[in-house]
Amino acid sequence: MQIKVLHITSTPFGIGGVENLLISMAENYNKERYKFIFCNIFTLNGREQNFPKSLQDIGVETICLFGNGYRDVLPILFKLIKIIRKKEIDIVHTWMFHSNFLGQLAAFFSRVPVRIISRQYKDFLYLYKGKKEQIIDLISSKLCNHVIACSEGVKGQLINIEHIHPDKVSVIYNSVDLKKMFIAGDIGNKLKEQYNLNSNIVIGIVSRLVSRKGHIYLLEAIKTIKTKYSNIKLLFVGDGSFRDELVRLTHSYLLEKDVIFLRFREDIPQLLSIMDIVAQPSLEEGFGITIIEAMAMSKPVVGSKVGGIPEIIEDGITGILVPPADVEALASAIADLIECPEKRREFGIAGRVRVEKKFTVEKMIKNYEKVYEKMFERVKSK
Repeated sequence: MQIKVLHITSTPFGIGGVENLLISMAENYNKERYKFIFCNIFTLNGREQNFPKSLQDIGVETICLFGNGYRDVLPILFKLIKIIRKKEIDIVHTWMFHSNFLGQLAAFFSRVPVRIISRQYKDFLYLYKGKKEQIIDLISSKLCNHVIACSEGVKGQLINIEHIHPDKVSVIYNSVDLKKMFIAGDIGNKLKEQYNLNSNIVIGIVSRLVSRKGHIYLLEAIKTIKTKYSNIKLLFVGDGSFRDELVRLTHSYLLEKDVIFLRFREDIPQLLSIMDIVAQPSLEEGFGITIIEAMAMSKPVVGSKVGGIPEIIEDGITGILVPPADVEALASAIADLIECPEKRREFGIAGRVRVEKKFTVEKMIKNYEKVYEKMFERVKSK
């Protein structure tokens, strides 16, 4: 018997960490035991649908429900219920804030036996969300019968803040597809030439440009060490609401010749290949998939000691952990790696080995399938 799993997302455009994770799952899951169907809600009509198209190119069934705003909530909810019933779905697995709420509501009303939420980040923390969003998250968690956290850090927050019973939460680490994390040298060379980086030490961060990702502290750290290391360049890969402020600060610090803003990109492995040091100075981070992508590319990483990051980086072995919002510590760690090419090489090799042992897509999918089987057998036995 094939178990039908409906994955519900709410991606308006672009492909980020969660989307890449799902694409990898769609490519590698056990197709004899399961049938995966994907449904993306709040798809923006008239925009290029990169994520759904990538899934369709793999050959998995993909449905788009178009909408833009609260006026479309009820129509999307009713459409989801209709899809679930028509497809005779056994498991509904939701992945993002809006899809968690509407997807779990639809699954509950449709009496789907297994209802699973993935919590990929700690954005649900009261520090970052209003009362309305907190209530929506709590309802979503109550409607499902299992929650998958992407790190022990996220699991702890779910238990302590949302008061979810520990038995209802599993931890499954995110992963990378190692087959995709290899870049031929000529591609990297072309990118270096394109951005005039051939004689520079390149420090990069791949992240949404929002304040809690800590870009400002990285910018200040570069300002601090720039007086000593004149051959460094900083790449900001990503886009977001904090971009204008970062551009303003870059000019204020007289770093406009040293900082390159690349906005949203889909060629992340290629860009990681030209970085000498990868930074993740977040103030809050559920996991940090960019870190394992960088480690898979044999790059040393400097990351904040918050959330799930210490579960990825082994301090002094695969990278360096620093306190959040500590410009001096961040600058010192980067300077240490600039000074020691051999340490960068050793950290990079150790990071690749760690990813191969702990963070492969094959291991991740097996863990998801174990949860599916466990939950499916539990409801069957009732």
